[in-house]
Amino acid sequence: MNSIRLFRQIITFFFSACLISMASNTHAASITNIQVYISPDEYSHPVLLQFPWGPGEWVYQGMTVEPIAENMLQDAFGAVAVCQGVQKGKSLIWLRPSLFFNPQVGIYYGTMMANVYDGKGKYINKYAGESKVQGSFFSGRQENITESYRVALGDLITKLKADNALAEIIAADFANGEEYASCSQVPTLPSNLPNSALKK
Repeated sequence: MNSIRLFRQIITFFFSACLISMASNTHAASITNIQVYISPDEYSHPVLLQFPWGPGEWVYQGMTVEPIAENMLQDAFGAVAVCQGVQKGKSLIWLRPSLFFNPQVGIYYGTMMANVYDGKGKYINKYAGESKVQGSFFSGRQENITESYRVALGDLITKLKADNALAEIIAADFANGEEYASCSQVPTLPSNLPNSALKK
């Protein structure tokens, strides 16, 4: 009887250890390299691209930028997701797009600002990607808007990939048991560097 009880205890121990290991591995696998935060305002408050002889164009930046950012950042950094609430990542990026059209020269000017944090919410740096896309306001406007964001994001990604601190964070293993910030906390995190330190 004692040997049977001991055997059952051993089996229970190993079964529990396997479950704990599986849960740990699943949790680690669910952690992305980057969680991208885009403010809800970008989805609900459009920007107006103005033209002197017409009503202009209202652009909801969040809806346009999100799929571009997710695809391009995934290509550059692997496991990347746009924040949906309480997800966590090895690093956090607050992405802030802006767009302006100059009708006199027919150029779309795009900017992609990024505040970069490690997964625990420590501020790393601030970057800006920029674009100048020549295009008409009356034909191919949506394509020109999309291309402006795409070029600005490509410029931003070049600068992010050159950041050694970000590269080290992404390359490191996720530390189970340590306190990580959820991506929804990004607006409450500090931005310590002044605009004069912005890396363009």
